[in-house]
Amino acid sequence: MSPETTPDTDITAAATIASGLSLDKQAEAEHGNCANCHQPVIGAYCHHCGQSTHIHRSLLHMAEELLHGLFHFETKAWRTLPALAISPGKLTRDYIEGKRTRFVSPLALYLFLLFLMFFVFSLTGATDGGFQAKEEPKVLSQKQKESLKNEIAELRTQQKQVQAGSEAAKDLQRDIEELEKDLAASAASQAQSSTTKLTKPTNKDQSAATGLKELTTELEKSAENNMPAWLTTRLRHASENPELVIYKMKSGASKFALLLPPLALPFLWLMFVFRRKFVMFDHAVFALYSLCFMACLMIVCSVLSTFGLGALAAVLIICGPPVHMYAQLKGTYQLTPLESIWRTVFLILIAIISILLFILSLLAASM
Repeated sequence: MSPETTPDTDITAAATIASGLSLDKQAEAEHGNCANCHQPVIGAYCHHCGQSTHIHRSLLHMAEELLHGLFHFETKAWRTLPALAISPGKLTRDYIEGKRTRFVSPLALYLFLLFLMFFVFSLTGATDGGFQAKEEPKVLSQKQKESLKNEIAELRTQQKQVQAGSEAAKDLQRDIEELEKDLAASAASQAQSSTTKLTKPTNKDQSAATGLKELTTELEKSAENNMPAWLTTRLRHASENPELVIYKMKSGASKFALLLPPLALPFLWLMFVFRRKFVMFDHAVFALYSLCFMACLMIVCSVLSTFGLGALAAVLIICGPPVHMYAQLKGTYQLTPLESIWRTVFLILIAIISILLFILSLLAASM
């Protein structure tokens, strides 16, 4: 039996509901609609799309957003980077298991560190000959310029032979524009340093160019009859202009660095082929975090060498990767020490093979 109600209680309840509705309408009217999705909002954020209801239009707030974005990434980075160096296995395992809010995602961190690494290299001169800082103008020699002009002329001839507007024509136009950009950059550098003679190539670049010339010449001779015409032309071009190929390899290294993670994935899968509980996603997270550490290591070593600590940098380069690989393998895949050791040796071989494939891909694109 329901409790009896009186007119007084009914009036009180109706007044309470009405006052609540009026407060809701007042709050809704106060906040209005979301500027993004136009849904009625109550509070600091829209319940539908998550956008803040407090919209600013000032330069001061733009600077505030910049600082917030930087410190927001830095907050996660302060948890991710130390874990990446001290306990990489636990970091990778936690991310695979779903504990991701506290850490920077491996792909975002890899892209950021990749950009930072080449930026540091450009400041320290690491891309211009080991870890020695150099400030040489990027000016091409007369022979390199003539080679570029001849290559542009050949591409223009090929462009006339294909249908206008086709994909082949667009690819050829992109190649022509890239080569013309290299010529323009060289001319600008030469004008900027008109009173300075062209710097001779470093010993490292000279030896690399000599080795590349000998390699391409031998390849051209050994497979002269069985090699396609396009490959023969490229090898001849590389043997005649090894300095230009080295220059283009340096310029394209940052673009091809994204090939490293997918190159390592098949080998990681092969290493755990009999453990079905590990999927390709796990190997991808492992590879990305491992490459993130290597990028950090290269940044640190580049800075150390700039300040005259090349010996310490060399020790870190030699000892750092194997120790980190062992710790990350053991923690990520829950391995015993013996299993971790032989897999670390195998992983070092994987790294060497991946780097060689990366260099070959870069060389093929630069010839």
